[in-house]
Amino acid sequence: MDSESKLSVIESSVEKLKKIIGSGEYRVGDKLPTEKELCKKLNVGRSTVREALSMLKAMGLISTCRGKGAFIEKLHEDGPESIAEWFIKNESELNDFIEVRYHIEVLSIKYAILRRKEEEVRELELIHNRFENAIMRGDVTKMAALDEAFHVMIGKMTHNSLLIDFSNHIAERLRPYRLRSFASPSTAYNAVLPHQEIINAIKTKNIPEGEYSVRKHIDISLKDIGYIINNRVVPEPGSK
Repeated sequence: MDSESKLSVIESSVEKLKKIIGSGEYRVGDKLPTEKELCKKLNVGRSTVREALSMLKAMGLISTCRGKGAFIEKLHEDGPESIAEWFIKNESELNDFIEVRYHIEVLSIKYAILRRKEEEVRELELIHNRFENAIMRGDVTKMAALDEAFHVMIGKMTHNSLLIDFSNHIAERLRPYRLRSFASPSTAYNAVLPHQEIINAIKTKNIPEGEYSVRKHIDISLKDIGYIINNRVVPEPGSK
């Protein structure tokens, strides 16, 4: 199964679980069925269930406790005001991770350009095209998943096991940010051009341009975060 097919199965499982949680069958604080039971209920493998639960946790819908399972925190996703409050509450941690991301991704793009394979470049382009399509459809969950896949793919292209591990860890920790930030169409559109510039630098093997494009991309993300925190609102297109 290719990366896009895996994402589709995970996203489908997330949507099914969101419907189950919001169906009225459960209340806040209730325990969800076990992973084994969810595999049977959703007709998917355990790794898919774990990824889906990770997404729901990032959305703030569930919490997990090792050895005890998953518990419902909210019945529905946050609205714009709650999203803004989340950014304010998590500002310090977000800044910490983006500072680390800045240096890891600048290093990663260098080695991705030096070591990338043609099939990897094609997959990166495909991910970006599907990201744009998700924006056009307003599919926030898919936007977040594909943006994560884009940056993880660059990590894979380095063929450096430590950089791949760092990339995966940063992606997982930034998942709650992506799911909330892309609730704003303006923020989602702000990622399109930097992604394309990064792809162009990789295709032309231009390391300085690649490093510049990554820095520019992360600087735009920081401005988006700053706007939400300073204005206590998730921006609409054209509002910044």
